[in-house]
Amino acid sequence: MTGNDILLWDETLFKDLSVLEPDYLPEYFPHRESQLNSLRFALRPALRGMRPLNCLLVGPPGTGKTSAVMKMFREVEVHAPGVVAVKVNCQIDSTRFAVISRIYRKLFGISPQFGNRIQENL
Repeated sequence: MTGNDILLWDETLFKDLSVLEPDYLPEYFPHRESQLNSLRFALRPALRGMRPLNCLLVGPPGTGKTSAVMKMFREVEVHAPGVVAVKVNCQIDSTRFAVISRIYRKLFGISPQFGNRIQENL
C-alpha cells in the first residue's frame, strides 16, 4: 500500500474542516469561564446605554483571546441590538483613517468619503 492509496481525493482525516478556518468560533471554551465573565462584566454598561469598561487581553498567540472577544460580541448583538460591536485588526487597519473607516463601515454600511475634511479631524 502506497501513500497515495491511504486517502482518496475527496476524503480527509478531519471530521469538520470548518474548525481550521481562521474565523471559526467554537461554541464552548473549556476552562475560560472566569475570563469570559470578566469580559461580560466589562461590557455590561454598554447594555444599559453607558460606556463599557476598557479591557486589555494579553497572552501567547493561539490561546483564544480573539475568539473570546468575538464570542462576547455575538452575545452583545443578541442581547442588545442597539449596541454595535466592531472588530478592528490593527495589523490590517494600521492607520487612524483605516480604523475610523472600519468603524464607519460597520455603523453605516458604506465607506467614508476620503477627503481633506476627514483628514483634518484625524
